[in-house]
Formats: sequence, structure tokens, C-alpha cells
Amino acid sequence: MLGHYDEYDRLMPSHNEPWVEKHLLKDVHETVIDIAQGRGEYLEGTDMGIPIRKYYYGRFSVVTRADQTGP
Repeated sequence: MLGHYDEYDRLMPSHNEPWVEKHLLKDVHETVIDIAQGRGEYLEGTDMGIPIRKYYYGRFSVVTRADQTGP
């Protein structure tokens, strides 16, 4: 999607907001890289019995399995 960044003005997420500014795509991309490299603060929890980590970043959050160590 980043390869098409200049072709659109907004993103339409699957829930919570009808559209968001496209710069959020770059913010999420940078966040996912940080998480994959072991950086970022998170809260631990479970989802349907599966241990997870939830990383909060203001207007969005990223949820991973607690045992996930890379992309």
C-alpha cells in the first residue's frame, strides 16, 4: 500500500472510524517495524484463551500473539 501512497487521500479502516488521514498508514508501518524489532510498550492479556500483547498508539493499536517474535 505504501507504494500507492500518493494515489489516495484517506484510508477507510474496517471499523471504528469511517475514514482516517492517510498519514496513519505510515505511522502504523513504523509501529509494526518497532514491534517486530522488540520495541514498544504493551499490555498483556488473552483473547479466546490465547495470550496476546496489545500496543496502544493513540488513534490505533496493534494486537499480536504473545509468542509471536517476528513479522
